[in-house]
Amino acid sequence: MIFPSNPRNKKAAEEFERRKLINFFQHPPFPEAYKVLEFLHKKGLYIAVSSSNMQNVVDEYIKKYNMNVDFALGWRGKGFEKGYSHFEFVRKKLSIGKEEMVFVGDSLKDAERAENYGIDFIAKCGIFTRQDFQQNASPIAIIDNLSELIQLYLIPSH
Repeated sequence: MIFPSNPRNKKAAEEFERRKLINFFQHPPFPEAYKVLEFLHKKGLYIAVSSSNMQNVVDEYIKKYNMNVDFALGWRGKGFEKGYSHFEFVRKKLSIGKEEMVFVGDSLKDAERAENYGIDFIAKCGIFTRQDFQQNASPIAIIDNLSELIQLYLIPSH
């Protein structure tokens, strides 16, 4: 993309994907993720992981780290990718409306995907700061730690 038609692009892309996979599996879920998943399941909520990584990589990660999720969605080719197609898949499988969905993400692109689809977004700081999200997105909440989702869930909506 940076150097269109460069003959080294294919090799560079292959190397990028190879290194990404090595690093991807060396990063376990946040320590609090298991507690949060358990809490949300006990409340009767469904949980989907939506990733830009290839489907087989997402499946392997979920299995390796024994994550209890209802849907593990990755890239399955053009037409089934993070964002609209993942959101639609979950919405149709569960027969729910957009107002019943919340997307928790850690990037401005995630915020954009949620906004474009018309669902609420909770921003998780890390890659981007609280200020980044406040200036460039419209999250319903901004969290620093996944365990804050438990507190958000316990706060009655108005």
